[in-house]
Amino acid sequence: MPDQAPAQVSDTSRPPVARAAKRLYRGIVGPYVEDQARAWPGTASDGLETIRHFHIGDCNFRRMEYAHDPTAPAGYPLAAAEELLPHGIGVEFSHYFAINFENLPTREELVRRYRLGGPPDVVTVQIGGNYTRWIVIPDTKRTMQLRMELGRRIGRHNFAAYRLLHPFTRIFGRAATPYFGSAAFEGFIRMLQDMWPEAHLVVVSPFPRCHEYPSQRPIARRVDSDVRMVAERCGATLLDGSAILGRDPSLRGATGYNINSRGAELVGRALADKVLALNASGARLRDQAAAGAALSA
Repeated sequence: MPDQAPAQVSDTSRPPVARAAKRLYRGIVGPYVEDQARAWPGTASDGLETIRHFHIGDCNFRRMEYAHDPTAPAGYPLAAAEELLPHGIGVEFSHYFAINFENLPTREELVRRYRLGGPPDVVTVQIGGNYTRWIVIPDTKRTMQLRMELGRRIGRHNFAAYRLLHPFTRIFGRAATPYFGSAAFEGFIRMLQDMWPEAHLVVVSPFPRCHEYPSQRPIARRVDSDVRMVAERCGATLLDGSAILGRDPSLRGATGYNINSRGAELVGRALADKVLALNASGARLRDQAAAGAALSA
């Protein structure tokens, strides 16, 4: 699943037939759209305490009102940042796209792609939802692009389109990718703790699907349980997507999985509460350490 639309190629380098086909395609699906989440730097500004927030995971941090769209705006990280503003806290934000446990980045890849002005204060990780995604047509770069751009074009009509597709996906669908367990995920979480020991690490559990097929349920339960156990074993903070969202379709876009503005507000508010609590706890520990050092001096 691409994190952004394919890079554009200059029309002058295309043969006339290809240029005409492109114009026809764009006339059907609409203009090219830049990645809105990647363009959002956060809310940091002069006069505010700044928290550096680094997010790692798939598209589910985005806000999707209708179809799945990997160029959609930031969702719950943006909502959390807005919740923190009245507390005098601004957020510097960046994200790294990863879709499955087996494709998580190495330490070297993270260092190369890290874009914040210093070590992160908060690292959120949400991944695992792709294991419960059922597909009929294989994922390729072009099928994903067509699905995304047609979905953006038809807007609210995606709800009707997905209702028509559900019976076919239930019968003919299969897992987008096989699940091999959580060992790679746990190794990655421990690597993050080693890289940034001072950062607050928050694991966001996969969001439950509103329209779950019977064949999806065993893998959904297994992935959710594994994510929770890894967070507990590693001592990371868990943000429970199931408890926050349930299976309420009014909090989702047309897919029944990706969250819309209302869902993003709920998850963002819960994330902001976690950040405030973790910051307060960290401040208390620093004050206690400073007092102990003064007494022993």
